[in-house]
Amino acid sequence: MITLLYARRGPGQAEPLIAVVSTEDEARAIEAEVADGEPGTRVVWETHEVAGRVGDDVHIVFLAAGGDSGAEAADPIAVGVFASRRDAESDLAVRGTGDDSAHYFVRSLPLGWRRSGWPFVGSR
Repeated sequence: MITLLYARRGPGQAEPLIAVVSTEDEARAIEAEVADGEPGTRVVWETHEVAGRVGDDVHIVFLAAGGDSGAEAADPIAVGVFASRRDAESDLAVRGTGDDSAHYFVRSLPLGWRRSGWPFVGSR
């Protein structure tokens, strides 16, 4: 299981991906850290089952809201998490056939990854 954490400040605002972890304890620790440092921010997370053995990295297929599909997309929605980059790219190829195909992208991130900057200013 892989857990993706997002930061939520309020309705209508972007919810950036802020961390990728493998345990609920890690997710709760990050939630507490954000609550202490950013009281107006709520951490929400989603858990994804991953087929196969996960190594140091996971490969995530995202749908980026508003067309922002860069590596630091402000409002990504994870649509799949994979143990191998090849599986993620295969999934992307299937999803990338419709009108919104340009809004899907794959990003490979290490387990334990945290977004740089807000809400982790001064953190890893």
